[in-house]
Amino acid sequence: MVLVDFSLAFNCVQHKILANKLNSEFLFFPDACGLISSFLGGRSQAVRLGNTTTAERGVPEGTPQGSCLSALLFSMYINSLPTTLTCSWHLYADDLQIYLSGPIAEIDRLVHIINKILQQ
Repeated sequence: MVLVDFSLAFNCVQHKILANKLNSEFLFFPDACGLISSFLGGRSQAVRLGNTTTAERGVPEGTPQGSCLSALLFSMYINSLPTTLTCSWHLYADDLQIYLSGPIAEIDRLVHIINKILQQ
């Protein structure tokens, strides 16, 4: 069994891939896709420590933290992940559990298989 925690993966959502999924898999209207793109795009960040602030830097990927829409968009982004898995799985929010079973004598083979699944 392998437990995968996607809690920081919200920062890795690629906007173009999400937009394509919303359009093709979820059949969002173009205006709705544009609204989501507006929500995700044009963001920047800076760090402040005491009286010193760094220059702003663009944030080309990810979803805004703390937004309930971000969690929904992430779930939609990874919804097709289980279709690529060739083992048993459970997916809930930002946690994925994948597992195989077999005799202890085949543990090396099972570990090899699950590692290949993780690479996909």
